[in-house]
Amino acid sequence: MKNIQFYKDWNRKLGCDVFSTIRRCIGLEDYYGDKIGSIFNVIANDKVLFPARLVSANLMPFSAIPPEVIMLDTGRADPTESLAIFESFYGKGFSKATSFYVLIFEKVAKK
Repeated sequence: MKNIQFYKDWNRKLGCDVFSTIRRCIGLEDYYGDKIGSIFNVIANDKVLFPARLVSANLMPFSAIPPEVIMLDTGRADPTESLAIFESFYGKGFSKATSFYVLIFEKVAKK
């Protein structure tokens, strides 16, 4: 099973049944397009929280991601503050032209 790591539960989204994350795509190791339907371990603070199925993976330059999606992802209502979070997280590797995935996951119900 693949893993998806979260360093902070922005906007408490990991408590929802369906949640998003925005991830930079640098190369093939960051490619999610062929993983639709795959189950991932959702990890935070080095602990597996639950399994989730990848239901959508849209690749686009950061500049094409709607500000509202970025605000929801970071849990910040101010677009400037949301952008600053991405700039600080990715540092020199951040550019509005860089490709990012907008990923949507759905928790897998425990049986």
